This record gives sequence, C-alpha cells and structure tokens, in this order.
Amino acid sequence: MSEQCPFILLIDDDDDDVEMLSTSLESLGIKTRFFNSADKALAFLMLVTNTADMPMLIILDSNLPGLNGKETLAIIKSNDKTKRIPVIMYSTSMPLSFQDTLFKLGAHGCYGKASSYLDFTAQVSVFKDLANSFSTTHTDCMS
Repeated sequence: MSEQCPFILLIDDDDDDVEMLSTSLESLGIKTRFFNSADKALAFLMLVTNTADMPMLIILDSNLPGLNGKETLAIIKSNDKTKRIPVIMYSTSMPLSFQDTLFKLGAHGCYGKASSYLDFTAQVSVFKDLANSFSTTHTDCMS
C-alpha cells in the first residue's frame, strides 16, 4: 500500500509561474511536485512503480525548451503506465487551433496563463476542483 498523498505534477520552465501555482495550490491543501523540463518529469513518471504514487493531475506548459508540451503530452498519452493521468495544458499563448490539436492528443483541458490576480485565483480554484475530481485514492490526505 502506498504512503503517498495525491499530488499535482507541474511541468514548467518558468520558476515564477511554478512558485505562484504551487504555493497557491498548496495553500488550498493540494500537494505539488514540479520539474522544469519534460525529460526530467518523464523520467520521474517512468520510475514510479505503484499506480497510487502517480500524480492525480499533470499541469503541463506547452512552451518548454527541448521536448515541448505537445510532444510531452503525446508521450504521456501513448504510454500504458501514464495514459490515464489527466493532463491540463497551461501556456502563455493558447489559440483555439492549438487547443484542438491538444485535445486530439488527449489533453483534459487547455488554459492560457492568467494575466490578472483575479483570473489566476479563479484558475487555481478550477485546478483544485479538477484535481479533486480526478483523485480516487488517499482522500484523507487532502483538506
């Protein structure tokens, strides 16, 4: 049996965005773990041996150096070990045509990074609700 509480995996190369998002989610009782590159995040996911230790949700920046978000999403959704993890795409720019492509690859949602504090807090609340709706184990770890 796993001792891991559910968490959201953040994959973003912008330290400020990661700090704001992780601090906000954790203040709402959602644990986070983050990586600043897709390669590091994918390596972590491949090392996880217990399904209960997988993230309940991944928030993935689409504009990553190296392996970008779209490519990372395709890898996550094509792997039997990770394909059931919901992935939310999160980026500064999120045109509708790009969203269509991401949804076809298996994204559960697409969000442009908020430009105001009010929009940001609304997004964090949505991410918390999504995480809670996807989490089916260890509900005693969440507030």
